[in-house]
Amino acid sequence: MTAVESLPVYKKAEEIAQSRGDDLTTLIGAYLSGYVAAGYGPRRVVKVNTVRRFDRAESGRAIMPADWDDPEDAIYDNA
Repeated sequence: MTAVESLPVYKKAEEIAQSRGDDLTTLIGAYLSGYVAAGYGPRRVVKVNTVRRFDRAESGRAIMPADWDDPEDAIYDNA
């Protein structure tokens, strides 16, 4: 007997399955099929790419974060 089988609910579920002429595995399978069919199954999480909005200089150019600056070129230099 496993830990799950020793639970009182397991015994009751087994009795319900037998009263319907099924075994517990069939009862669990039917429950899971209904669960998924009702739309409660695993949900696909879609990561949404967010747009980062930067502060703007008076000229209208985006002011990039200081840690993005590469000292070897003048691309992000706003000085």
